[in-house]
Amino acid sequence: EIDYVDGATGNVFLEPRESIDSDDDNSFKTAEQCRVRFSAELVTDVWERPKTLYSERSVLFYQAEEIRTFRQEYRNLIRQKLAAQRRAHLQKQQQVSTLRSLVNKASQIASQVTSHGIQLSKTLSEPPENDSVF
Repeated sequence: EIDYVDGATGNVFLEPRESIDSDDDNSFKTAEQCRVRFSAELVTDVWERPKTLYSERSVLFYQAEEIRTFRQEYRNLIRQKLAAQRRAHLQKQQQVSTLRSLVNKASQIASQVTSHGIQLSKTLSEPPENDSVF
């Protein structure tokens, strides 16, 4: 990697060697994005592992098709969860609508009972027109 210093801002960027001739500004990373940490203890041993054989890569790493499958499964899972949330929301809206309808009907019945009750009480408080029972 090669350091690149922006003269205007003074920011330090690290540019991969492969993209030296690239005009793509997205290939640059700020120094804050590329961090190096050093051990507090002195490193006395270095272990190296043998290079992974090409024939072993398919066993050790995911293939492009497997990654596509994982992504598709994830998308399907998200779609299913969203659909379930939508169904639950619609069901709740229907319940609220039903409750509102019942409350409106109960209110109409209560107002009719009240108005009829007032008429009935007026009727009961009025003296009868004739004194005969029959």
